[in-house]
Amino acid sequence: MSTLLVNSTNNILLNSIESKAQIKKEESPFFVRFVVKNKFRVPAGLTKRGLRCRKMVNLEIESLVTMLPSSRRVEIETIIINKAKNHRLRVMFPTDIETNSFFTFSKFDCIERKIEDLPKVEDWVEKPTGTFPFDNFIDISSGKRGLAILSNNNKEGEIINNSVVALTLLRCVGDLSRDDLVTRRGHAGYPIPTPGAQCHGKYRFKYAILPHAGNWKEAGVLRESLEHSVDLKTVFNDQPQHGDLPKRFSFLSIDPSELILSAFKLAEDSDALVLRVYNPTEEKKEIKIRLFNSPRYTYLSNLNEEKKKPIQISDSIIPIVVEGKKIFTLLLSNVEVI
Repeated sequence: MSTLLVNSTNNILLNSIESKAQIKKEESPFFVRFVVKNKFRVPAGLTKRGLRCRKMVNLEIESLVTMLPSSRRVEIETIIINKAKNHRLRVMFPTDIETNSFFTFSKFDCIERKIEDLPKVEDWVEKPTGTFPFDNFIDISSGKRGLAILSNNNKEGEIINNSVVALTLLRCVGDLSRDDLVTRRGHAGYPIPTPGAQCHGKYRFKYAILPHAGNWKEAGVLRESLEHSVDLKTVFNDQPQHGDLPKRFSFLSIDPSELILSAFKLAEDSDALVLRVYNPTEEKKEIKIRLFNSPRYTYLSNLNEEKKKPIQISDSIIPIVVEGKKIFTLLLSNVEVI
């Protein structure tokens, strides 16, 4: 369900359930896709008095809902042609799962957020809000079953009525700051017009639905969200090398799978390779990193890529112990790093 939520002096809540959608099914041996088209009638903007104007415009929304036989996810791409001003467009996911907390991904970590009633205060400059920032996924679970919403370019969410996941697609404003909002008293910044922030034009959003058993860790939600957000890239090699490779080949692998690869790149100040992995769980993990070829030198490093101590490697395997909620960085080189 797509919902248009307007925060102004006369809040209006509109939802697409009340509008008629056109649905077409596309099918092949590789996927099943539903194309859902909707023209959503919404107020064009605000009057000079900050009220909703009577003029209505079409908010054109097309969603491609795709299911692949090899994937646990339902992939969605939503294309929006926005002609309205001063509104927020959100996708709502009713889960029928009531819980007191949920999980989201942040930088190098998965964090638990409590669902609590917002404090009723009169003397605060800004009223409390239930929205929150996130990266990659929002997961709500009863412990036995759950639903994760995966997104690689949307960063605002909210849990409504303890069970509905709201994902913000567009938040359209015309000023950097206003002093007539219902959410705060006075200005939050300079009252500068920002017509470009009305987000007129065509936009594409990619997100996915992942129903699962158990909690986010048992279901591997973090890895699924990272696979969803990182597109497969192909590179043409115009300098081929002679030789044979096996039918299945990995440049590197990390075991167990709960450990997440964060970076594998050239060092800033040397020819060494930087390999960075983090442990988002709370448990200590004994891990093995298997490389396709053994470097002559392996060092434990820090985030500044400064060498700390040598690490032993055997048969192209790097054994290492990582504490819970920790990041570790390795330097791999065929020459000694100074």
